[in-house]
Amino acid sequence: LLSLDTKAGGLDLRQVFREPVALDYLQGVIRMRASPERWRLESDRLLVKNPDATGQAVLRVDIPRADPHAAELSLMARLTNARVASTWRYVPWPPAGDKAIDWLRRALVAGTVTQGDFLFDGPVSHRDGQPPMRQLMRFEVSGATLDYLPGWPALQKLDGVVTIDGRSLKVEGQQASLLDATVAHALRADIPDLRHPRLAVSGDLQSSGPDLVRLFKESPLRGYTGSLAEILQIKGALLGQLMLDIPLAAQTHTADVSVKARLDENQLVLPGQSLLVDGLRGEVRYSTK
Repeated sequence: LLSLDTKAGGLDLRQVFREPVALDYLQGVIRMRASPERWRLESDRLLVKNPDATGQAVLRVDIPRADPHAAELSLMARLTNARVASTWRYVPWPPAGDKAIDWLRRALVAGTVTQGDFLFDGPVSHRDGQPPMRQLMRFEVSGATLDYLPGWPALQKLDGVVTIDGRSLKVEGQQASLLDATVAHALRADIPDLRHPRLAVSGDLQSSGPDLVRLFKESPLRGYTGSLAEILQIKGALLGQLMLDIPLAAQTHTADVSVKARLDENQLVLPGQSLLVDGLRGEVRYSTK
């Protein structure tokens, strides 16, 4: 039996995490067993705290005597009161890749993980021709910010769930805000393959005419719409849908965008022409295609 009571330490699992994990404390008991075939390390409940989170974990490591590099890890953990901005530290980098982890580091910049659950199971060192380590991570987030791409309006005050299953990442938000007066519901952001990251974002919007004009004026859409947003004003509340499809690994980040807005007694103003139209009803659709 190995009794752990470690303070101001660190955990270096370089085959799993890109950077060492700092530890304020690590407490628990690990049983070490030897057989003719393997070494086994198996823990009771481990209590962990560091600057990012407080948590608990159960760990098992099997190390074959004949081939120590074929060691297998099983780790179940739960974090509470964690920092969303530190999520990237706990994503296993061999299956995700550096580009995906760098994107997570830039995109998830604020908020709290009220509960985070982890499951890692499989070989510590991946070998060609063998299945990689199974990884499943689920974070319940509150007040998070998803700044998914520079130039596009960040999603703020996001309440929802972030799931990483193998090489796929999914964000499901009950509610988020963006721009000045826009609230997004049924929000979904998907990266089907973290090795070839392409982000799809969709959501239902409760918005306003000025925010719709801001989207065309201040985002990369201004390159498609020219001076339209400069000469057109829409006033009043509206409902709509936004869909983005953005290649994150490309140099230019050329996006496919679809915007729908339903008008209900809105007002259209062309200040330069001294033209005002009241009581607009109908649908406005825009697509980069």
